[in-house]
Formats: sequence, structure tokens, C-alpha cells
Amino acid sequence: MRGLSAGSVALVGNALLFQVAWFINVMDLGLLPVLITALAISVHLVVVHRMFGRGASLRECGWLLFVTVLGFFVERGFLGFDVLQHESQTRALFGIPYWLLFLWLVFATTFRFSLAFLRERIAWSVVLGACAALSYLGGAALNATSQLANPIWIALLWIALVWALVLPVLVVIHKKYVT
Repeated sequence: MRGLSAGSVALVGNALLFQVAWFINVMDLGLLPVLITALAISVHLVVVHRMFGRGASLRECGWLLFVTVLGFFVERGFLGFDVLQHESQTRALFGIPYWLLFLWLVFATTFRFSLAFLRERIAWSVVLGACAALSYLGGAALNATSQLANPIWIALLWIALVWALVLPVLVVIHKKYVT
């Protein structure tokens, strides 16, 4: 791609790969979420290694694990406080569907490229975090096995509040310890 820097290609590629992975994971189409998540993580780690070196790719691996574990606890909290509901036959880890954990894993890849602009705009990360409730609303519309609790507006409010805290904290942690 003539005229585009490697950073620009990585940013656009990361954003596109995240959106594809989000859609495929939310649809929970059998083995496809596992494959797209593996592809997204592999591509991300290769790009980080090539652009920033071995040390950065090792820190990034730790980051991916950290965000996924945090995501498990956030989703477990949503489940425990009846903000989200998942059908029992869904393939899950302690009630959290695997596809939802895969989303957190792929989401973690966005901090180095797609969400890098938030490093200097923490206030924007609060606003963007609150908007994450719209992602849950869209996901619930596309996934027949996971739904927002009723009344939906209260579930969305809780999700917005939690994400308005989670996203800025993650941005600060990534900036300080990963990049």
C-alpha cells in the first residue's frame, strides 16, 4: 500500500479484524469464533513483534491474558448481578460463554493500535467506555443465547457505568506497563 505507513496499515487492519471477530464471535457460529480469534491474535502478535520487537510481543501476551481474565470477572459480575443472561446449554466457563471471552481477548489487541489515540485522551475513554453498552445491545440482538436483563435500560445503564470505569483504567495500565 503505497503512501501508507506501517502504523496506519496496522491501525486499520487491527480495527477491521476486531470488527470481523466481534461479529463472528457474537454470532457464535460453531468453530468459527475459535478460528477467527486465533487468526486475530496470531496476526496481532506477529505485527507487534515485527514493529516493536520481542520484548513488546512478550508484554503484549501478558496484556492479552490480563484483559481476558479481567473480562471474565466483569462478565461474571454482569451475570451475578443479573445484568446479562446466558442460556445454560451455551458452551461456557463458569457461566461465561467462550465466545464472550474470545471477544475480550480480541478486544485486548485494540489498545496498541486502534485505541492508541486514547492514551492521551483519558476523558474520551470514559465516554467511549460508556458507549460500550451499545455493543452489548447489538450483541444481544444478534445472539439468541445471551440477552440483557429486563428492564433493558437498567442493564444498559449498569454496563455503561462499569465500562466508563474499565476502559480508562485499561488505557492507563496499557500506557504505563505495556507500551
